[in-house]
Amino acid sequence: MIVGIIGPLDSGLKIQSNLKKIDSSLETKLYIREKAIEALEVIDECEKECDAIMFTGCGVYEAIKNKHDIKLPNVFVSKGGTSIIKAFWEIKDLGMKLDRFSIDVVENEILEDLLNEIEINPTEVYYIPFSGEKDETEYIESHIRLFEDKKVDTILTSFCAVYS
Repeated sequence: MIVGIIGPLDSGLKIQSNLKKIDSSLETKLYIREKAIEALEVIDECEKECDAIMFTGCGVYEAIKNKHDIKLPNVFVSKGGTSIIKAFWEIKDLGMKLDRFSIDVVENEILEDLLNEIEINPTEVYYIPFSGEKDETEYIESHIRLFEDKKVDTILTSFCAVYS
């Protein structure tokens, strides 16, 4: 079986490595695109060369699903609490505060649970929910607007293109 992995390089390599740990005989093929909408450029090739598809996140999956009828079995890797905790930890290690921040893509319930469990009490949180109708540019604009309006000091994103 060949599993095609579609999405940004960093996420794709992590997924590929973890799949190899689960099943060393599993063959994977990377289809790297840093922006979700660019994944459309490789979906046809991936479907011809692979038996199943793993998208690196919901953004990549939605960008393709909205414009292409996916023919192969597929799944996307969701951003869970562990990813957010890691980001929070790194921010704290850098000596930055989590008083006022914007965050995208993660489910609001997960975020609220984490903030309560790890006792982070921000004064302002701007949650930018995921929408398959938005592209990365809209997330970038939302985060930058909040930062420029001095409503946030920190931006957390699940999109590689927004991070870049």
